[in-house]
Amino acid sequence: MANTNNIQLGPATVAFSGTIGSIAYTSLDLGAFTTDGVVVSITDDVVEVATDQTGTAPARIFLGGQTATVTTPMSEEVFDQTYLSLVGSVSGTDNRIDFGRSAGYDVGTNWSGQLTITPTDATRDKWVFYKCHPIGEKSFNYNSTSETVLNVEWRITPDTSLDDGKRLGYRSSQ
Repeated sequence: MANTNNIQLGPATVAFSGTIGSIAYTSLDLGAFTTDGVVVSITDDVVEVATDQTGTAPARIFLGGQTATVTTPMSEEVFDQTYLSLVGSVSGTDNRIDFGRSAGYDVGTNWSGQLTITPTDATRDKWVFYKCHPIGEKSFNYNSTSETVLNVEWRITPDTSLDDGKRLGYRSSQ
């Protein structure tokens, strides 16, 4: 039987910890988010093996890999969040950010860290993702009818130094 007490509503905070370029962050709060909220997606890539006996239907299904993404539509477009989102950028003086790297820049080594998603309702579970990279499209909107939003998609890659089954992150009760 359904238990309506399990239905949850509410925002979360997201913090980044890690060294990006030459700047080390310890729990940098990514700020306020739009009403679209933070989105967590976990994807299982599978390999399906068919046989003559099963036709086009798979006889076996194997895990090929797992990835996750976290989308953060940030309403606070400030220096640290913008710098963090622009992979390979260079933090200069006077709040200037130079960006634009050559092909071959090692994002995994130079531009990654941990994301912690903590619901503001203390009874809900938090998520921690280990090896996060702000890769993909970043978009800024500037118009007269809504706030400026910095949309960032974080790709989470497996941390192969950890035991199998624990390489992307975890969810735990607060």
